[in-house]
Amino acid sequence: MSERWRRYWFDMPAPPARMTLLRVLLFGMLAGDLWLKMLEHAPRYGAGDFNVPQIDALSGVLPVPSPAIVGALWLFGGFLALRVALGIAVRASLIALTVCYFGVYLWSQADSYQHHYLMGLLLFLSCFVPEDVWVPPADRQGPPPTSWALRLIYVQMGLLYFWGTFTKLHAVWLDGSTLKQFLTAPAALDMLFGTMRVFGFREEQGFVFAAWATVLLELAAAIMYVTRRYTILGLLMLPMFHIGIEVFEFDIDWFSYYMIGLNLILLAPDGWMTWLERHLVKLRRRVDGLRGRVPGVPGGGAAMAVAVVAAAACAGLASRIPVEGGTELAVLVFVAVLAAQWPWNAAALAGALRRGAAHLAIAGALLLTLFHSEEPYDYYRLWAGDLKRRGDREGAMRLYEKANALSGEAPARHLALAGLYEEAGRHEDAVAALREDVRRYEKALAADKVRTRAGAAADAWFDLADRHDALVERCERLARLLRRAGGGVDEADRLTRQALTHRQDARAALREGAERDPRSPRGRKGLARVGD
Repeated sequence: MSERWRRYWFDMPAPPARMTLLRVLLFGMLAGDLWLKMLEHAPRYGAGDFNVPQIDALSGVLPVPSPAIVGALWLFGGFLALRVALGIAVRASLIALTVCYFGVYLWSQADSYQHHYLMGLLLFLSCFVPEDVWVPPADRQGPPPTSWALRLIYVQMGLLYFWGTFTKLHAVWLDGSTLKQFLTAPAALDMLFGTMRVFGFREEQGFVFAAWATVLLELAAAIMYVTRRYTILGLLMLPMFHIGIEVFEFDIDWFSYYMIGLNLILLAPDGWMTWLERHLVKLRRRVDGLRGRVPGVPGGGAAMAVAVVAAAACAGLASRIPVEGGTELAVLVFVAVLAAQWPWNAAALAGALRRGAAHLAIAGALLLTLFHSEEPYDYYRLWAGDLKRRGDREGAMRLYEKANALSGEAPARHLALAGLYEEAGRHEDAVAALREDVRRYEKALAADKVRTRAGAAADAWFDLADRHDALVERCERLARLLRRAGGGVDEADRLTRQALTHRQDARAALREGAERDPRSPRGRKGLARVGD
């Protein structure tokens, strides 16, 4: 029995193909999550100089987190995650990434979602997987390596599903009422009710069946992960289960996507991984053959120079990020790149140049991602909104100005900024902000009208009505501000007439949408608001 127990924990095979897929997919996805989703959560941290750590012993030991520091740590974590995905300094990057990601999670309860805790645990366990298991040599002979840390990753996934089963063993879940409460998206409900009719279920029976099926599926998943038996069934069912969660519009961020990827990779049979490994080895040997044509110039001083230049260039790119904390991020990136590039042992110059190019590509990807996404705008918008609610007018104005500067030509937070300018007695700035707000909304309205044709869906007409309503408020407010300032009477009169036209157009758009979908609550509430 003791020998079987030892083999269970320490003879867990780690096929190189499985580890490569896990490294590329999981950590590539994590980089995107940190850059494209988590950054906008940073303003939650330290709001009002208040913080509650996940571990009570940390209270009073750690300082209160700030949005700038948390944002810099998450961006740096994404940098490290993408470096792991590319197979560069994997073990050191994993340790630093775990400190960034899991450290921020334990530092504060501002983000206490299930998948953050899961990812923290998976990162921690991944630190104990040897680097040659993550990035195996092309000429490896014999059976695949083993890793007790990989076994713990499987057990952790099993515990996740088991805990999901345990939490649902309650009457309010098993009678289907909780599931019914969660499912509110009209399209998802129509699809579910259609499926129930196909199988002959009444509505209540269908929800009870779905609730019990969820419990049994999660229990089966827990058994599959712990025993690694019947995994082909899990490979077929579990990704579909998590795809269904997204279809039914449960708001759980990227958790479903993580689970889909992990299930596809971890539950795939070893035979599939062996077949894939043969093809990966052929590809790797071809790449190595191309590399072999580059003269293997010894590293030495040249490799040191490459390390310094690459670290400085990456730090320079990181310092240009359009959010707070750029200096801190640049320092972290400089140290991480320098440590990974430095020729601690004899190294060829060609290898140093390849790693340097990869580091520059990662830093460039970070910069391009932030400049071409809405995350920096949301980061400043949410932070400014919190300061505004707390009475920090100067801080809120500064951050709203940064948010608006990052919004391109889209409607932004000029209305909120104008209100703060008014409170501060800066009437000319308030007028300028409102004029810019009206201009942007008029431009967006023109685009909405082009999209909302005669055959458009009801929601498109309701969106058009919302745009008209927003312009009613803005035109009337700008007109009042102009009259109060004692000038621009003609412009104020024009804006008043414009507001009346927008109100009439909003009512017409609501009627059009209500005709297309009489059951929509948006139509009923909108028409009730305008008294139609």
